[in-house]
Amino acid sequence: MSFAIKETRAISGELAEELLAEFGSPLYVICEAAIRDRYRRFDGALRAAGLRAAVGYSIKTNFLTAVCRVLREEGCLGEIVSGFEHEVAKKAGFNDERLIFNGPYKRREELERLAGKARINVESIQEIEALEEIAGTRGEVSIGIRVHMRVGDLAWSRFGFSLDDGEADAAIERIRRSPGLRLTGIHAHVGTNIVDLSLLETAYGRLCCKAADFVAAGFPLEYIDLGGGFAAPGARLYGREDEFVPAIEAYVDTIARSVCRVLPREPRPLVIIEPGRALVSEAGAVLTRVVTKHGDSEGCSIVTDAGINTVPSAQGLSHEVRNLSRRRSAAVPVDVRGPLCMQNDCLSRDLLLPEPEPGDILCIYETGAYDFSHSLQFIRLRPAVVMLSEDGSPRLVRRAESPVDLLAFDA
Repeated sequence: MSFAIKETRAISGELAEELLAEFGSPLYVICEAAIRDRYRRFDGALRAAGLRAAVGYSIKTNFLTAVCRVLREEGCLGEIVSGFEHEVAKKAGFNDERLIFNGPYKRREELERLAGKARINVESIQEIEALEEIAGTRGEVSIGIRVHMRVGDLAWSRFGFSLDDGEADAAIERIRRSPGLRLTGIHAHVGTNIVDLSLLETAYGRLCCKAADFVAAGFPLEYIDLGGGFAAPGARLYGREDEFVPAIEAYVDTIARSVCRVLPREPRPLVIIEPGRALVSEAGAVLTRVVTKHGDSEGCSIVTDAGINTVPSAQGLSHEVRNLSRRRSAAVPVDVRGPLCMQNDCLSRDLLLPEPEPGDILCIYETGAYDFSHSLQFIRLRPAVVMLSEDGSPRLVRRAESPVDLLAFDA
């Protein structure tokens, strides 16, 4: 079996039939070429803008080892928020020095493992205190500080210290006075699925101004981490399906304008961005078979073998869905429901599709971001994951779960 494809939308009915025959249905499919393309676009745009910059993949977006390994091979940093993700990163081949450690809850043992290696962005006084104790036995530890700010309707206050009420300044002063800590970075992540570039430009400008204050005060600032939040063009929030999503290059242009306007050219800190969704969303698709049908050509309701346990983002995002088995048939309104014994297990309502019949294969696009990471073993276990290599050959990267796997956890 070999169908060289660059995008999941090139998956044909013939390829889908062969994949499901070999690996079972439903099935997660990852397109390796699409991941590499998105990384290269980010990296190329940053280079073209003249920035000394690095891309850090947000591992929580899709923690499949195979996905992380592809991005590590491309030269990506890894952004983690837990010890589990640290283990994933190690298995994917990331060195600790190539990791960024964020998150509102960092366990003491996690900090001990990564202190002096990864870029740790502290988010609380308790983390500062823990790292001071670690530095007391190891010597000086370099850290960054994570901050949040209000920018228009991007009012995230979940992560780090507030720039708006002086909390961040107090934490910075605490770090400055600590004999064991050295402040070398600043980080902010102001939201998700952001399409308004003016809001990002304001947020980046504020963060760069604070970084410029560090430089002026004599802090040897090594990096400024602008976070992620970049939208992907396919799956949209319900009610906002027609919303324009900027291209990767437009996001990078916004970054470059903000950084170059505020920070001096030399010495300019390394600029880090942490895309997740924009790197892997379009690289993923779910293949699912129609198992039952009610209704007729005036409109019908079908049940597929994938539900919101497999595509949890369907509860908030509108995905493109195609019937790969009957592309030339007349379209009818279809409610696509999952197999779970729940009223809300619905993947799409009133979707215009070539009239499906039991046995048909549907393809649900833009499932590379968060769907596997958020998937559940509820009623049905998680299916297999196949990666389509750049030459088109499929390889199993995660086998389907079995009852034996889950029952083995019983004590």
